Amino acid sequence: METIYVEVAGTNCIIGGRRGVVTSIHYSPIDRSVDGAFVGWDDGGTAYVTTGRHAGTERTAGHWTHREVESVRAIDRDEFDALSGLAAMRPQLGWRE
Repeated sequence: METIYVEVAGTNCIIGGRRGVVTSIHYSPIDRSVDGAFVGWDDGGTAYVTTGRHAGTERTAGHWTHREVESVRAIDRDEFDALSGLAAMRPQLGWRE
């Protein structure tokens, strides 16, 4: 079982033998729980890591330091924009498609 540190962004991680940095933590829009993380690989590219069950230490009520890694997939700019909410925000700020 692999885990990823989800307490703060900017931390190193190794998933599947590949080294990267957690650039952002993705929270569920429903209950604000951690449901994934964006990882920038040291050798290039970006991935979205879907997280699962709690693992590690509970710091405060309901906030855990680590989550199990359920899946990892490479993402491009458009998928990053969709996952992060930037795609919906661009038209609101006046950007044209």
